[in-house]
Amino acid sequence: MQKQLINRSSLVLFICFTLIGGLYVLGFQFIEGANAKKSSENLSEEVFQITGPKTINVHLRTAYLDGEIIEEVVQETIWAMEDFWASYDDWQLIDQNEEQVIFQKEVPSISPLSKANGYFGISSENILTMYDGKPSGKREIKKFFQLDLKKLEANYEEALSKGIDIKSTDHYQDVLNKMSNYEK
Repeated sequence: MQKQLINRSSLVLFICFTLIGGLYVLGFQFIEGANAKKSSENLSEEVFQITGPKTINVHLRTAYLDGEIIEEVVQETIWAMEDFWASYDDWQLIDQNEEQVIFQKEVPSISPLSKANGYFGISSENILTMYDGKPSGKREIKKFFQLDLKKLEANYEEALSKGIDIKSTDHYQDVLNKMSNYEK
């Protein structure tokens, strides 16, 4: 509900600024035109500038429960602002300017990387760590907290040394909850 209010508030502000800017430009042109002396020949040759669609980069950031953020950049042509904002109604607006708009969405799931190849392990500093692949020499994805090895059960220490395969979001949460009991 709050995200929708933020998105709608952002939309209203954007539209207001766009309208104010447009009125300012039109008002400036009107005053400039009224002050200029025009001949009867120039009156029939007035030029009206028509603005067309606007093409921008749209950054779509998906933030997963495990801390992984995946960003996709798409180029989109905006024909009507209402349609544009409506198509991203379930995304949170992070930033915008004339060239780009950045949206983010929180996903209550682990990332595709963690689902495919994520493992819990223990670092050399005894920190519970999530790895891309088995803990031996692989890329660290995220560090959580230091474990008290004196309290940690032997079977957990052995499992973490080999690597605990992250099977699902529920499994991810279960392992974190169990290991938090051994936080130093």
